[in-house]
Amino acid sequence: MKAAAGRCSGSALVVVLLAGCGGPVTLPSDGIVPDAAQACRGVVADLPDELSDQPRVEADGAPGAAYDGGITVRCGVREPAALDPFSTCQTVNDIDWYVPESAIEDTGADVVATTIARTPYVELVVPGDLRPPAAAFAQLTDVVADNTRRIGPACR
Repeated sequence: MKAAAGRCSGSALVVVLLAGCGGPVTLPSDGIVPDAAQACRGVVADLPDELSDQPRVEADGAPGAAYDGGITVRCGVREPAALDPFSTCQTVNDIDWYVPESAIEDTGADVVATTIARTPYVELVVPGDLRPPAAAFAQLTDVVADNTRRIGPACR
């Protein structure tokens, strides 16, 4: 694991560390809204078997999926606390993603991206050594578009 792993969020670090333990990856439940299982049923069912060339691995815990290399997708997360009207966002195939400025500036850092202006929120974690996350954003387009509802304005 590269040094960048030390900068990832606690949830992302736990997932990366557990991915190599042989059992199912436990997707952290912290930050998951109470009705996530129901709201995320379609998202979870439609997640691909491979994401950014990484095969899906067995996972439990929060609604979502885990992939080799430490990539995770969680559904039903809360709106990012740092998101404000002036935050920058990335739009990929009409899906808006919030990526913290620190992850944009540090190209070796883990990326924790969250859909915005949609419900339920979907979070994608891509470890720094598997950047850029563009392929994963593109692969998740139909999953997010088909299983979430726009609730706000698009990126500016």
